[in-house]
Amino acid sequence: MHCSRRSPRPAPRTVRGCEDDLAKYGWAGSLTAFLDTVAARIQAHVTGLHALAARDPLFAQIVAHGGADDLQTALAELNHFT
Repeated sequence: MHCSRRSPRPAPRTVRGCEDDLAKYGWAGSLTAFLDTVAARIQAHVTGLHALAARDPLFAQIVAHGGADDLQTALAELNHFT
């Protein structure tokens, strides 16, 4: 089961609306800077999953069942966010 493929897509947001929401949580940077930060974190998770999968059967199953692919999909979707 891949939850990311079964969940409905969120309603489109304006850049200004997203920046306002981020400011409420103390983010002082731009939406682009935030998305870059999120993208870097997702990529680190993908890299980590593959590294762990090389030596741990549990992580190998996670990767085999699409865990890393789902993260890659999320990463690709960030490019279409704004």
